[in-house]
Amino acid sequence: DLSGANELIKAIINTAELNYFEIDGSLKINGKLIGININWDVPLNIKVKLDEKRNPEIMAVIGEIPTMLGVNNDVPYQSGDTESGHDRMLYVYYKDGYVYFYRSEYINRFASSARKYEKKLLISLEELINNPLEYVYMIIIGMAAVTYFSRELPFVILKGKKLNSSIVEWMGYVPIAVLAALLIPALLIDGESKKLFISLDNLFLVAGIFTFLFGIFIKNLFAVIIFGISLLAVIRYFF
Repeated sequence: DLSGANELIKAIINTAELNYFEIDGSLKINGKLIGININWDVPLNIKVKLDEKRNPEIMAVIGEIPTMLGVNNDVPYQSGDTESGHDRMLYVYYKDGYVYFYRSEYINRFASSARKYEKKLLISLEELINNPLEYVYMIIIGMAAVTYFSRELPFVILKGKKLNSSIVEWMGYVPIAVLAALLIPALLIDGESKKLFISLDNLFLVAGIFTFLFGIFIKNLFAVIIFGISLLAVIRYFF
């Protein structure tokens, strides 16, 4: 929405002789993002300082930037995460031909305090001008387009088509393979050191073993899920 651009241009002209000025307002973002309607009103604050040679030093704060799961959530999942993220802030600093981006947000975790996710990037102004959309999607919006299209394209391509029985049988093993690929690293790999962590100090592994044994006897998916979540909460509370 550029309806307020005239007022912004007037303000810039009026401050042309100043060595320091500040712009405070909001970005109104309306449209569609990979087919999903968005209507964002994102706070914006820009501070500009000019040196003796009139070279600018710019600091911008944008946020809180809304996040939508599967749309603009590019935060790598870690075991225990319960949401896509919140309080996303973007800080942009420019000086001497280079632009520094710093983005931070918080992800709530099960039975634990929220973890902080950070993303940093330093590029030249020329590179930013040559590829503006790439950095808007990657840093400012935090697009998860790759995730979205990897899910959507198979439905578009295979819609209305009958698959070979061998392919259907093979695809039947995909869910359990994907589940194993997600579950095993979460149970056996330490989230911080990224190393194998087989120990009684690994609470996720301990809870996983008891949940597995519980599932053998109960054979009820919902009950197993509730048991596993409750057990992990109790273990983390007391240990």
